[in-house]
Amino acid sequence: MFITTNTNMILEIGDNIRLLNSPIKIELGKLELGKLTIIRQVLMTFSFLLTATGKATDDHISVSMPEATVTARSTNEIETSNLRQANATNSRIASEIMSTNDQRNSESNSKISRNRNNQLKCMNLNARSLTGKMEELREMVREIKPHIIGVTETWGKEEINDAYFKMENYILYRNDRVGKKGGGTMLYISNQLGQRECNTLNRPLNGISFDSSTWCWVSPTKGKKILVGSIYRSPNSSSVNDNHMLRQLELANNVAGRNRLLLMGDFNVPKINWATRDILPGARKIERDLYEAVTDNFLYQHVLLPTRYSGPSNSTLDLIFTKEEEDVKNVKVIQPVGSSDHGVVIGEFICKWKSRVVPRINKAYYKGDYDNISENLNQQVWPNEYSSTKPLGVCMQHYMANIKSLVNEHVPMGKTKDYNVPWMNDWNMRLWKKKQNAFSEIQRGSTGRKWTTYRTRRDKLRVSMRKARRLHEKKITKNLRI
Repeated sequence: MFITTNTNMILEIGDNIRLLNSPIKIELGKLELGKLTIIRQVLMTFSFLLTATGKATDDHISVSMPEATVTARSTNEIETSNLRQANATNSRIASEIMSTNDQRNSESNSKISRNRNNQLKCMNLNARSLTGKMEELREMVREIKPHIIGVTETWGKEEINDAYFKMENYILYRNDRVGKKGGGTMLYISNQLGQRECNTLNRPLNGISFDSSTWCWVSPTKGKKILVGSIYRSPNSSSVNDNHMLRQLELANNVAGRNRLLLMGDFNVPKINWATRDILPGARKIERDLYEAVTDNFLYQHVLLPTRYSGPSNSTLDLIFTKEEEDVKNVKVIQPVGSSDHGVVIGEFICKWKSRVVPRINKAYYKGDYDNISENLNQQVWPNEYSSTKPLGVCMQHYMANIKSLVNEHVPMGKTKDYNVPWMNDWNMRLWKKKQNAFSEIQRGSTGRKWTTYRTRRDKLRVSMRKARRLHEKKITKNLRI
């Protein structure tokens, strides 16, 4: 936006007008539409002030709106000090309009916060291969926003790079099954939390590696740390591997010591009723041994709902263990990821922690009520407000205070929207919700008809997402060719 005066004047910081011997041109541009509307009103009022104080006439001032960066320059040479003062004035005016408090001067979209939160949201799921399911998992994570994610049956392989499994704002820890298909575990920890790998539990015990588990330390506060583990025990696990898992549970409890413990995973022990804490008839040795190990180590299991659905039958396989009964609250089981038959378990791990990053809240200028702002400005009796006896600097400060008050009143605050993958459009989101509703019906009471409906909606979502992604990739390729 340009404002050009054909008189020999330029506004400087202070209460006086500096007389120069050349025209001056001030450029303001590349601003949001709402901000341009407000700045244009400021500049038109500035024109009125010059006219009202007898410093210029209407035909001396012209306004146009090309794109430009914020600058101030004279068509002839101007003293360096004068130019610096003019730049400072323009920067101050633009800054006062575009922000509502001093914290808005930061260029970063996040800030350090000392606010304490009371829980960490955790997620535990059996993926039955993450290959081809990362898009849906990322979308689910963006929706739920967990701090800790444990994944079992990742089916990861050495040739699959970490980049494939990467999720924004999370640090990945993985342990793939070696020499066999399937299995594997992963942990995703929010980068808002302090964290490091737990080497004591990740390395083989007595030369034998348990198949499979992943461990790390999470430091949410300056106080107690949390030892976090993700464990997968195959239904075909050998007795040697089972014994190693039991020893690892005991070792994890000892390593945690007085610190907190959060253990998630798929243990494949359906014959334990965790609600009544009983061993069911037909239980195998590993189920009796695991229940005894949990009792001996004073651990508490929090998942009481069925987590695996296969036709009319269901069972509780995906578990969450901690040291205290009150450690985890609000446990729920939601729809599986992709074609997995295991629901996703979510819950809140109760603790106090410091959030390092808090999204910056900005003015939502695109939602501003600019008609009301203009109406309020037009209702002002400008000749009475700004007489020729008042210094121009005082008039501008008074006017900017009015603008700031109107902006605060008629322009709402808003947060930056979460980023979604381009192919997760409205149609795919509707399919995703239909899949969730079908899964909820199964949870209320599983029947063959409900299971058929769920599988139909699950497959329809998978096909639609693949198609949308291919179309998006083709569009990118076409644009690159152009």
